[in-house]
Amino acid sequence: MEKSRTISEIKTSFIRTQIRILSASIAPQEGWRDFAPDTEDDLSDKVVDEVVQKLNTTLKQHNRVVYSSQAIQHVARQIENLYWESVKSEVLSPSQNSTGVEIGSDLSNNSVIEKLPSQYRGDDLPPEEKERYKMLYERLVALDNRRQEKQKQLAQYKQLEALLEPFKNPQENIQPNLLTRDGELVREIDKMRIYHVTLNELHLDLTHLLEGAPARETSRAHRESMTTNGNNAAAMGNYMENSPNVVNMANMSRQSMSPSPSQMNGNGGGGGGGGAGGGGNGMGNNNNNMMMNGLPMNAGHQMDLNNLYDMVVEFSDILKNNREMTRGIVQSAEEIMRRSTVEGTSPDIHQVSGEISAARIAELERALARERRTVEALEREQIENTSLIGEFETSMGIMVEQIRNYCQNNNMYFLAQKKEFNALLQAERDAHLSSRLDRDHWHAQTMRLAEMLRTAYRLRCEEDQAPTTIIQALQSEVRALRSAVGLEPEKPEEETGYEFLKDLSPPVVD
Repeated sequence: MEKSRTISEIKTSFIRTQIRILSASIAPQEGWRDFAPDTEDDLSDKVVDEVVQKLNTTLKQHNRVVYSSQAIQHVARQIENLYWESVKSEVLSPSQNSTGVEIGSDLSNNSVIEKLPSQYRGDDLPPEEKERYKMLYERLVALDNRRQEKQKQLAQYKQLEALLEPFKNPQENIQPNLLTRDGELVREIDKMRIYHVTLNELHLDLTHLLEGAPARETSRAHRESMTTNGNNAAAMGNYMENSPNVVNMANMSRQSMSPSPSQMNGNGGGGGGGGAGGGGNGMGNNNNNMMMNGLPMNAGHQMDLNNLYDMVVEFSDILKNNREMTRGIVQSAEEIMRRSTVEGTSPDIHQVSGEISAARIAELERALARERRTVEALEREQIENTSLIGEFETSMGIMVEQIRNYCQNNNMYFLAQKKEFNALLQAERDAHLSSRLDRDHWHAQTMRLAEMLRTAYRLRCEEDQAPTTIIQALQSEVRALRSAVGLEPEKPEEETGYEFLKDLSPPVVD
């Protein structure tokens, strides 16, 4: 377990152990009074306990401030850096013949593996052990290469996972972006279906007037079926194939409903009408522009393009059917006029034909012109919408790229600020720790000086105590002798040795 720990952890544990030893409470030993000077006999146990308690409190506060966790980690990191610097100097120094790393180094680190020698250069091992070291070194290098490859694969998989993140919740991320059935283009196509039914009614009315065939109910039923939300395209196709007096409608070519991406990029809308072909080419160019911009396709975008293309193809079929039906109506009217003129029909029929030729056909031509103008306007709107979609996609690509660059720059600026702040904080911690260490050093020097002064003063007092005692004894003897011979006692300032005894208590007169 000890070998698996790093240098920083080992040194941190060692420093904390030493701090706990230094932070232990101090207590006086038993019988300390036997070793104390005589002048301290009057100290009570209560005073000594209070002084020891205050000393322990001050010591704990000092250790808590000086030996903080930050200071411990800082010292441990410095020791670890010194270890690594010594290892680097030993490896890179030309005077050293041995290379390698210390025991306990992390062999999963690529830099440590690169420092290992390929062959053991010492002479303290037999050839078998040297060969075993070489095999282990080659195996370690191979495993490290495999680990680096796996790390690259893991990074690629994480990148793919990040790209697939928008598809995790399709109900919220994909479904709202799909084209709905009640969109603008769908409503326009429904209007064109109604116009188509109106033209069919006009054709049936003309046929009814000329041949007397009941077709009003059928046209009404067909209009009701065309205005529903069912399969209108199929119903329209069947009706147009079964309609009378419509030439070349049964053999009309039909287009595929859903193009592939290659077809859209290659030739756009395929073989539809003029408006449909232009719309297809616009979608292909937009798709190419979108793919050339290098932006990822939005969720549901391909499905929207397929649906839009289906609608455009259906719209082109309707336009083509309208053109064919109008051409058939005009040809039928001309044929009726020729028959009535050549064969000599009855006045009623001739009158009816004249009325149809003069008024009804003019009205039909005006309606057809209006429908053509409407179709042209819709085609122009379709081209404009396609160009707007392309411009919108290009603008969105530019906006996304700018937002991505802004976020990246903002993130890098934040990281730079964080790095600068950490550097300033570390410098402030180092300065604070240095000031604490200086203060502790000078405090220790001051305490040492005070102890030396107290010791000097105590020695000075003990040095003057013996002469003072001798002088006091001699002065007492002088007083006793003067009293014995009957001499008057001397004044204190006149006595010999007064300059030594003046600071002491006054002499006792016997």
